[in-house]
Amino acid sequence: MQNHMNDVFKITIVKADTGEPQTVTFTKVAIGVYKFEYTLMIVGEYKVEISVQLNGVGSYYALSTSPFYIQCHVTTTDPRWTIITGSGKNSAIAGIPNTFLVTVFDEGNN
Repeated sequence: MQNHMNDVFKITIVKADTGEPQTVTFTKVAIGVYKFEYTLMIVGEYKVEISVQLNGVGSYYALSTSPFYIQCHVTTTDPRWTIITGSGKNSAIAGIPNTFLVTVFDEGNN
């Protein structure tokens, strides 16, 4: 029976359109149970590949469900990144319509 005490994982998350790698950390929760954590800052599709080296020896083997894709969506608006543009933001003339644009972004500048 395999006890999985010394299994070693290799995890890569890359932005599908740019190949930009993302940071992944993982911790052992129990024998054979691991917690993987990552924070994506840019909206888009990401490719996740996970492989395991059994007992930390020999070749790495891809998990049967690897690779898979995840979609990162915009989160809540972050006022620190929101911008206001247009002439109406700085001055106005009485009786004439004035305009400005508010463009909202999240913490990842999305």
